[in-house]
Amino acid sequence: MNRFANKTVLVTGAVGAVGGALVHAFAGEGANVVVAARHEGEGSRLAAELSGKAIFVNLDVTSEDAWTNAVQVTEDQLGPVDALVNNAAYLHEGTVESIEPAAFRFTATSRY
Repeated sequence: MNRFANKTVLVTGAVGAVGGALVHAFAGEGANVVVAARHEGEGSRLAAELSGKAIFVNLDVTSEDAWTNAVQVTEDQLGPVDALVNNAAYLHEGTVESIEPAAFRFTATSRY
């Protein structure tokens, strides 16, 4: 089946286990996939595995400039984004009681 033929899907957090599975699933359904992540080596390798059905875009989802660039690169190479899977996450380990309040106020100006 090719439910996503001629569609472009941007997947953030694409190099993790869930992101990788999503990328492969969308490509398997005929989509052009944007592998969006902060880890260039892993992301480029993943995009290469998909034999021309994918591109890698370096994306830190906390940066507005990085989003602008990611969308521009996608549109230049694959056309408009038809679907976005925002799978990226930032993990704070601990309980609600043990995590510092600043972690809850994490912003694009924060660096980890």
